[in-house]
Amino acid sequence: MSKAFISILGTNDYLESFHLLDGKLLSKTPSKYVQEDLVEYFCKDWQSDSEVRIFLTEEARNKNWVDDGQIDVQTKERKKNIGLQNRLKNLNYQTTIKDFTIPEGKTEKDLWEIFEIIFETFKDNDEVIIDVTHSFRFLPLLLTVMLNYTRQVKNIKIEGVYYAAFESLGSISVVENWDVSKRKAPIFDLTPLMKLQEWTLATFDYTQNANINSLENLVKNEIKSILSETKKLPQSEILLRKTVSLLKDLSNNIALCRGSEIVNFDFEELTSNLEKLKESEIVIKPFKLLIDTIITKVSKFKNDDINNGLVAAEWALKHNLYQQAITILQEILITEILERNDLNVSNLKYRKIVPSAIRIKSQNIPTCKWEGEAKKNKNITKILLNDALLNDVKKEFEKLSSIRNDVNHSGFLTGQKNYKSIIQKINDIYKKIKEII
Repeated sequence: MSKAFISILGTNDYLESFHLLDGKLLSKTPSKYVQEDLVEYFCKDWQSDSEVRIFLTEEARNKNWVDDGQIDVQTKERKKNIGLQNRLKNLNYQTTIKDFTIPEGKTEKDLWEIFEIIFETFKDNDEVIIDVTHSFRFLPLLLTVMLNYTRQVKNIKIEGVYYAAFESLGSISVVENWDVSKRKAPIFDLTPLMKLQEWTLATFDYTQNANINSLENLVKNEIKSILSETKKLPQSEILLRKTVSLLKDLSNNIALCRGSEIVNFDFEELTSNLEKLKESEIVIKPFKLLIDTIITKVSKFKNDDINNGLVAAEWALKHNLYQQAITILQEILITEILERNDLNVSNLKYRKIVPSAIRIKSQNIPTCKWEGEAKKNKNITKILLNDALLNDVKKEFEKLSSIRNDVNHSGFLTGQKNYKSIIQKINDIYKKIKEII
């Protein structure tokens, strides 16, 4: 897996200074370019298949990449200076140094060209460190968007994002008069901001698509990181891991129409865990910010409540799980009708009788023409035919049967509906059933 250090070189005549990361000096000698110190710190053990990629405009190339590029304002002569290119080469590391010319970024066309130039340098599965210190105007934002995009497309791993805050020392006119030993610019680690974007995307994926996988992976990675540092997991993180597991169980139960598990799911435990996490000193801070959103999402579910089926159907409809919504709605109606008549809801024979009884009632089929389990169990069938709920929902149930048949045959049957019609009908049926129940 290759590694890459990415930086954009500016045009200013930078002052030599020391750089501090986490309060520690990166080098014993001052550097004019922060890239020197960052490459020395992060890249010294990299191999030749890894790269230091410097992006620069023609002006930056002439002023700071090559030697003696700056012009003295007073004398109009070139200043003596070793450019960043030779400074990096003089480190004598195995890593490959590459430079790329980018436009100045004065137009939207320039912006897209910069995007494409930088994006094309990424390799699949690159492990990337980014320096945004001298990024011009909009480039830090562009890099942020690009990194998230590239992470999805090329599966890059962002190891760190750094910014040297030289301006925190004061104005150039003041700092240039200081002895170089006093110039100690802090480098800020902006990686948490990138992680926050990951959490934002993962949260969106869960709230909008009911996909818990991204959140689960983020929690796993954070827990792994905590364990590598402390060797022991805090109780709050143990609770978090358990809570995410419950959320995954719920999502998968709905995705695979596990009606019994949905009805009997321990929602009180899930909600209780989330409330405890809100009050705890959870180490993984981004998750804490999402807890209220998640609580709202699961708040309609109740323990041991047959109406969880309706809530699950609503969840499925919201997340475009239409086939699951159809199945859950029908099966929850069958379960409710059987329960009302003290019949075993897990008995397949009884579950087959309910749809038959609904068809008999809807089509006024005489007893002599009853078939299957309805014919074999006439007494049960007669009881169900008199059930009030069965009679109330029979029209909606039959509509669902027609749609379910159409969907399960992938629309190859004569008279199939288009997807827009199916979606509209399912939503209408759900609303009607909700009113009835």
